[in-house]
Amino acid sequence: MIDSTVGYSLLDQWGHGPDYGTNYGLEVGVAGTNGPDIRQSGMPVWGNGMSAQGSTDSWNPYTRFDPSYSAATNVTKLSGAHTFRFGAAVDRQQLNHWQPEIGVGPRGRLDFSGNLAGLRGGQTPNFYNQYAAFLLGLTSQVQKSYQWETMRTREWRFGFYVGDRWQHRRVTLDLGVRYEYFPLVTRAGDRGVEVLDLNTMDVLLGGVGGNPRNVGLKTSTTDFAPRLGVTWRVNQRTVARVGYGLTYNPLPFARPLRGFYPLTIANTYVSLNSWQPYGTLESGIPEFTGPAPGQGRVPLPSETTMRTPDPDNVHRGYIQSWNVAVERRLPFDMSVNAAYVGTKTTRGFADLELNVSPPGSGEQGRVFFKPFGRTASTLLWGGILRAQYHSMQLQLTRPFKNGLLIRGAYTLGKTLNMADQDGWVGVLYNSPEVFDRNYAPAGFDRRHGFTLAYAYQLPFGHQGKTTLLNALVRDWQLNGTYAVYTGTPFTVTASNTALDQRGNQQTADLIGEVKRLGNGIDEPYYDPSAFANVTVQRYGNTGRNQFYGPGYWNYNMSLFRTFPLHGRKRLQVKLEGFSLGNNPQWANPNNSVTSGSFMMITATRGGGGARNARVGLRFEF
Repeated sequence: MIDSTVGYSLLDQWGHGPDYGTNYGLEVGVAGTNGPDIRQSGMPVWGNGMSAQGSTDSWNPYTRFDPSYSAATNVTKLSGAHTFRFGAAVDRQQLNHWQPEIGVGPRGRLDFSGNLAGLRGGQTPNFYNQYAAFLLGLTSQVQKSYQWETMRTREWRFGFYVGDRWQHRRVTLDLGVRYEYFPLVTRAGDRGVEVLDLNTMDVLLGGVGGNPRNVGLKTSTTDFAPRLGVTWRVNQRTVARVGYGLTYNPLPFARPLRGFYPLTIANTYVSLNSWQPYGTLESGIPEFTGPAPGQGRVPLPSETTMRTPDPDNVHRGYIQSWNVAVERRLPFDMSVNAAYVGTKTTRGFADLELNVSPPGSGEQGRVFFKPFGRTASTLLWGGILRAQYHSMQLQLTRPFKNGLLIRGAYTLGKTLNMADQDGWVGVLYNSPEVFDRNYAPAGFDRRHGFTLAYAYQLPFGHQGKTTLLNALVRDWQLNGTYAVYTGTPFTVTASNTALDQRGNQQTADLIGEVKRLGNGIDEPYYDPSAFANVTVQRYGNTGRNQFYGPGYWNYNMSLFRTFPLHGRKRLQVKLEGFSLGNNPQWANPNNSVTSGSFMMITATRGGGGARNARVGLRFEF
């Protein structure tokens, strides 16, 4: 048997914020904000100690025109106890974006450090000092992004596989291997992506000015991914399963490499000493522009953020997954499944900040400051991440029989990683001496999770009776879901003032016993006195995601019945209740040890936990 598919999809999208069309920054006299292009209009961001004010959505405005093409063919052949399958797939993705979201966006941002209105050597400056610096009009850092070229990328993906399912008596064996080939992403026309020469701080443009289109970047041609699965029917009531698979990271390079300098110019101007201002509100943001066209090697401005792929580390990483499971039928039509499930990620893609500075050296201690006068972020992009997941998973199931279905599941798991995403993400610790501190519980790690779902045909009424009461009470079905989860972890941060480094996260000191005090808005979640700000030149003794926040539980229920009408017409009545306990699902507490609301919970997680109900009618004909 042969089956083939061909596909085409198009993302044609644009959007902008509610402040679009007015140059608010220029209207109040802040130089360098906004610009002549209407897409630069809107409210700049003011970082004055309060919640950031202005248009904080740096990804607005945007235009996207992304066509994608795909084709796949699969061949299946049966031969005795074997089922052979092989096939191929090809994908073509194009990306065309105007979206200067690198940095702070096209309107600009001005920040005001509390140090500028604080006492050096005295109390640690807080947001009141920041607001005072704002009132004085003294900036500590100003930023702006500019779209110099429309970002256009082109990317192919090829895949081929062969597999066999072999059944012999009580054993089923699945074997397969997949070959993946990901050619290097390119730009429209004859352009390639860009690479930063770290020895000269020149940006090499692929395919321009005599440069090779791949600018020295090479992708792997040996990505073979094996798969193995074994099922053993031990007896009529017991089945054992074992599986292993390797998958290469399918991340499209177009997203993280779609357009840093010179396509998007994201400039940051910062004072060299945190106790001195960079400038004033009147001086605003310096004007800047991009390089002339046709140059294959262009100097990188010292204020411009840059991401460059690592020529020695762009081979795709991989994810290994494995499981061992036993399923057993129990009395009363129940079955239980117990499994160990694990995954391991190797060489996940992320940014490594190269322009770091050691403790005590501040901005002028950055790696590239002395040779190039460079203070801006300089990111080396490659496969630097690792992660692991291990879990015990239990599932109890009763299929729908005699009017009742039950399905429950419990997971005891642990996830360790270095960052919670892959591709467009950085790490908290970039310097070699503290890089290993990144490997810690994942931000989404939940150690325990339990869910229960049921469907119950209520035992009221009889099919044979024709009374009105019987017609009203029969055939109602009750459904429900119950879930309870433990909390996710968070990092307790501290001030970087004493440490005075760049590129790494400062954390608080743990100086006492961690005691749980509350679970709401009335009192701290953990005892704040167990933590202290670090006021000497060293890193805090707590780590990334060391402490866990509140968990939550939730119960949803629905009651419905379908009434047959004339012919094929039916009317369904449904009553639904969500979060019936009406219990708040608290977010993690404030994690900054220097904050006045440290360890206080001030928000709920997505969904919130508020009770709501609805009534629905559905007419089928």
